[in-house]
This record gives sequence, structure tokens and C-alpha cells, in this order.
Amino acid sequence: MSARARLALLVLACACGVAGAQPQAVVRMGVLASYGDAADQQRLEVLGRYLGEALGDTRVEVVVLRMEALDRAIQSRAIDVVVTNASHYVVTAHRVGLSAPLASVVDVEASRPLRGLGGAIVVRADRTDLGSLADLEYRRIATPGPWALAGYQAQALVLQEAGLRLPEPDELVITDGSHDDAVRAVLDGRADAAFVLASVPPRMVRAGQLAPDALRVLNRQDLPGYPYALSTPLYPNSPVVALPHLDEPLLRRLTSALLQLPPTSPA
Repeated sequence: MSARARLALLVLACACGVAGAQPQAVVRMGVLASYGDAADQQRLEVLGRYLGEALGDTRVEVVVLRMEALDRAIQSRAIDVVVTNASHYVVTAHRVGLSAPLASVVDVEASRPLRGLGGAIVVRADRTDLGSLADLEYRRIATPGPWALAGYQAQALVLQEAGLRLPEPDELVITDGSHDDAVRAVLDGRADAAFVLASVPPRMVRAGQLAPDALRVLNRQDLPGYPYALSTPLYPNSPVVALPHLDEPLLRRLTSALLQLPPTSPA
């Protein structure tokens, strides 16, 4: 074989090697924190692994972010897919453009699907001065933040519809996205009531973080088939949406993987 032929084969082999070493595609999924960054991150990494395996040639990185950090990541296109609450989706879609929901989260409790979420207004069980919605006026209210659908907005609508004033900014104890911390603010006396996801106090009880009889739910509603005491109506759960820059074929494959997720999967 001539030197020229050997050189041609070497160049061809190197070119094939470079072509075969293309970096794996990565989809970055930003998820709005609800329970707390570490707890959410641990739960959702399982989802990322499932999606990566389903896509095969694409790795899915899941990062849990508080609201301000999630908004920054969306604005800078540092993420490709967003899982957030319904009201934040509506506002963000208006501001920066997002896809229609690809899927929505369906939580499972005792093997039953929860096709919606609601809010609770919780107070300490020993607070005899807090028995009705009207008693919340001029009180300190703990909340993950005014952006939270089931951690503020749903409860605020209930107050408004009852003809009551909404809390002033200086009456809010904002816990930066954590529903758990809003409950703790009530327990330690930093707040008189907390606006939180209805599922949070029962989950804290199961985890041994809250005594079963420590709290009461104001404006209590017990809906048939729904396992948690509510103070608000039910709303759609968290939608999964994509930013406009995500490749369309990859978007279709990701949607298919999400919708084929078995209810019994650890993800």
C-alpha cells in the first residue's frame, strides 16, 4: 500500500472516530420546588433517569429551582423543559412563550390518582381565636410566596369571595417556595396561619415531622374521593411544558415518553 493510500485511510479513520464521538444530547428540565430543594431533587432524579432511558440517545438532567431561579433559567434558556404550577405557566407563557402543556402531573396517594391539587389554610389546633376565615384579617400569614397557586392564590381567592381583605405585604411571612417551612412558621409562632398545599401537612405527619393533632384546617372541605382536607377548590396539577427552542422531533419523543410512564414506575 502506498504512503498516500495509508494517509487516506488514516484520515478516514480519524474522521469516522470524530463522527462517532458526537456528544450525547442533553435535555435540561427545570422543576419548581414545592417541598424543599433536596427532597424534590431526590424524587425527580428518578424521573430524569427514566426519561433518559426512554429516549436512549439523550440524557435528561432534572434541576429543582425556587421561583426566581426558575424564571432566570427560563429567560436565559438555560433549561429546555419546565414543570411548574398552573398559574406560573399562564404568566410565563404570556411573557416569554411556552408550548402547550405536554402532560400534567398526576400524584398518587394510597394507589389512587389525584387529578388535581388544592390549598389548605392551617392554624395551630390550640388557637381558639382562629375559627373562621374572618379571624384571619390582620394576621400574619406564612406562604411559599404570592406566586404559589395552592400556597397563596387559591386561598386569596377564597378570602376575596368571602368579602374579606387580602393580607398586606408586611403581613406575609414568605418562605421562599417551601410549603414545609410555612407550616413550621405556624408551629413556632412566626405566623398565625399558613397557606399551603393541602397534601403537605399529612405528608409531614407521615414523615414524623408534625404531630397528627398539631394543626386545624380553616374553611375545611372534605371532597369525596380526595384524601386531604381542603380550604379551596381543586385546580389542575403541574403542567410539563417546553421552551420554543427545543427540537421538535425530540419534543415529540419526550412527550411520548412522559405519557407512557407507567403509574407503578418509581419515576
